[in-house]
Amino acid sequence: MLIKNVVITLIFCSMAFAHVGEHASIHDTVHNIKQRLRQKIFDINRLQTMSATELHSHLTQEERKILGSEHLSFVTNTALDVYVAKDIRFQDGPFWLQERNFQKTSWTFATNNTTYQVWKKTFPRGWVGLGVNSLSGDNKHYFVVLCAKDKKTNIKLDKVYPGQHNEGIVQIGESPYVDFPDKLTQIPQELQGKMLLRTMQERSNVAKLAGIFTDTNYPASIHPDQIVLTWGADPRTTQSVQWRTSKEVNSGMVRYREQSATQWEFLQAKTKKLETPETVNDPVINRHSAHLTNLKPGTTYQYSVGNGNSDNWSKTFEFTTAPQNPQSFSFVYMGDAQNGLDTWGKLLANSFQAQPNAAFFVMAGDLVNKGAERFDWDHFFHSAGDIFSQRPIVPAIGNHEMHGGYPTLYREMFKLPRNGPDTTWIDPERAYSFEYGNACFIVLDTNTLIDFQTKWLEERLKNTKALWKFVIYHHPAYSPRPSINNTYISAVWGPIFDKYHVDVALQGHDHSYMRTHPLKNHKKAPTANEGTIYVVSVSGTKFYSQNPYKNGAVSFTNVSTYQLLDIQIEGRKLIYKAYDINGVLKDEFVIEK
Repeated sequence: MLIKNVVITLIFCSMAFAHVGEHASIHDTVHNIKQRLRQKIFDINRLQTMSATELHSHLTQEERKILGSEHLSFVTNTALDVYVAKDIRFQDGPFWLQERNFQKTSWTFATNNTTYQVWKKTFPRGWVGLGVNSLSGDNKHYFVVLCAKDKKTNIKLDKVYPGQHNEGIVQIGESPYVDFPDKLTQIPQELQGKMLLRTMQERSNVAKLAGIFTDTNYPASIHPDQIVLTWGADPRTTQSVQWRTSKEVNSGMVRYREQSATQWEFLQAKTKKLETPETVNDPVINRHSAHLTNLKPGTTYQYSVGNGNSDNWSKTFEFTTAPQNPQSFSFVYMGDAQNGLDTWGKLLANSFQAQPNAAFFVMAGDLVNKGAERFDWDHFFHSAGDIFSQRPIVPAIGNHEMHGGYPTLYREMFKLPRNGPDTTWIDPERAYSFEYGNACFIVLDTNTLIDFQTKWLEERLKNTKALWKFVIYHHPAYSPRPSINNTYISAVWGPIFDKYHVDVALQGHDHSYMRTHPLKNHKKAPTANEGTIYVVSVSGTKFYSQNPYKNGAVSFTNVSTYQLLDIQIEGRKLIYKAYDINGVLKDEFVIEK
């Protein structure tokens, strides 16, 4: 195999995309462009409708240089022909290909759903830098093929940036991305067996400037809002609290006490400035977070948040820590909210009113439609009202949280356990786990290659002593739309779920409702004690049609639902019920152990 003639040294950074160099990073450059455009062009309609070509005309020479060469780079030991395979749907991009005298070839690559046009340029020995994918944020990221000019010389790459990029071979079935499961189905014969430098689909939108400017309908003020409970560690003894204020409030504090106590305890919060210059009417806010520790298990606490001033406390809320020993409890699970957040807010409120004893709320990804845009998150939290101030939210990342190329705002909104896979390939908090009562919950990220999480997933399932096991992730292993079945998920994780008997997989993405029969080895199992039940649901107002699925037990579409999962200690029983917005029962099942 030709790969034996390729040596690549990866330089891993302590942060996922840590910048190296004396000049401004891509992130800082894009941020500065957004600020300048917002200050220079006051008409939000014009800002919102500017094309990538028009935006390019507003870039300075230095900005074009950085965006055109600092996105992906490496040092080579020999002269190279560098081939850039770009999504053919780009009519005029990436802009730097022509500016830097890349030559268009007649060659094309293809994956299952994308055709790529190949551009070529020869580089001498030394540093090679390539630019951003686009200013529009559209379509797939390019990938790279490298060929030594001297066929007798082995290619050696050093100082690859970002370090997550890795090498492969140009061949049918090879993935051109490190974080996306697309496979090559067509390749130019001339490039067969050459070195493939895999890129990251996650970074396709890092320089998105087109269509990003907007107002938020819910700007921050000096008064705390978006108060949200999450868990960053053990639910029995800790509680994390997050909220926001306007930039004028530059510190935060939580006061809390046991429900029966009279004296408050105080904890200083961590305050972090969040800049979103594309949010024209509210570009800078402060996010505050506090992590309460040494709490008593099974205890109700009162709390409020503010900045320590007596006139700026929020109203008082309550939370209850998880019990020390297993007790009966229930929780609510929801699929994609994403669209129709006002209606979703009513569904959420109705679920809370009907199920006031639910301990927490699970959301299986796509909480919002545009995860890189503040206005959508502001709408989400406004629609949620005070519910997440009273019950923790347990979120998973969906593909719409990845809008913009990276789940930056998602990670700013939620402080989650940092106990996921120990790898540079997936950031902390994107996959995590916790135990509540006699149940183990494992949250996974299906937006990156799942192999990075598989070993950790198996170790977590192997080591838990919990009676009940739940996995939560976005893209369904078994889809009610078989044409888009995520077979790699079912092929890789399915056997692990089987081996350690995961009870229920809670999924989203397909904007309809489906519950499978208990499945084992991809087939119907005799009972739920011998297989895993896979559920897909939607809580927003965007719906997809379905096709008949042979292993589907219940399926329907055009209905938003929430699901109550009630774990009863007596009888070792799980009672599952799905309800619509009016409280009408749509599905139910029982598992007894």
